Amino acid sequence: MEYDTAYTQLKQGLISFKNSSVTDKAMNNRVKTIVAMVENKSTISPATAQIQQVEKAAQGIIKNKIEENKILGNEIKDYDTFIKKLQNNPIALVADKTFTASLKTPILTIDTPTKNILQAQEDPNKTYLSLNKRMVQ
Repeated sequence: MEYDTAYTQLKQGLISFKNSSVTDKAMNNRVKTIVAMVENKSTISPATAQIQQVEKAAQGIIKNKIEENKILGNEIKDYDTFIKKLQNNPIALVADKTFTASLKTPILTIDTPTKNILQAQEDPNKTYLSLNKRMVQ
């Protein structure tokens, strides 16, 4: 079933249900809330710009490290000069540089109403654990 067809059928069904349950105000309010939620035009799109920024930052870090390694490689290339340099400065090899980087970006951009709806959803892991706990007891 296509999205548009399912959307139209769902909306028509909710409106029909709302019109048939006029006497039950609580149910009518709940149906109105669901209809408003269905009519909400959510926008969820890939966070392409942020992902590209992180990719560019990562490539910059890698490029810098490659350049550092090339410089070190050029120093080592002339082995005799490198050994003399080490003999004159025995602590030259002590620089044990480690590098750590953490790059973070959202994968999707989500409009606030949709984000609020998603965050209000129940946690399936928590539901499973509580159900399992009740079954075991």
